[in-house]
Amino acid sequence: MDAFTASMGLVLNVVIWLSFGLTTYIGSRPGATRNAWAGIRIASTMKSDEAWRAGHKAAMYHVRLGVLSCVPPAVIFIFLVGSAPQVVGLLEWALAVATFVWMLVATRSAAHAAETVH
Repeated sequence: MDAFTASMGLVLNVVIWLSFGLTTYIGSRPGATRNAWAGIRIASTMKSDEAWRAGHKAAMYHVRLGVLSCVPPAVIFIFLVGSAPQVVGLLEWALAVATFVWMLVATRSAAHAAETVH
């Protein structure tokens, strides 16, 4: 893996987290309504606008933890990529898996919160 490919993967990881964070923040704000284009669009959050907000609010906790655990290493690895692109490339895959797991946890939390809304 070359340095450019490794660094672009890390930048993409940061962009994914910022997008997911912004989406859950906007979806959890008072007055937010269901959105067919963006957000945690699962059956339980699509039941009502109140369920939508509750789900996104519950997911925000996990998104914050995910950002705190995945973004700093990604930024640090971007600066290290020139010295060891193969190692950073492997760490990039580990961050990608961690990102996927955090998003699943956030979505599960959103589902549970949305199901409690009547």
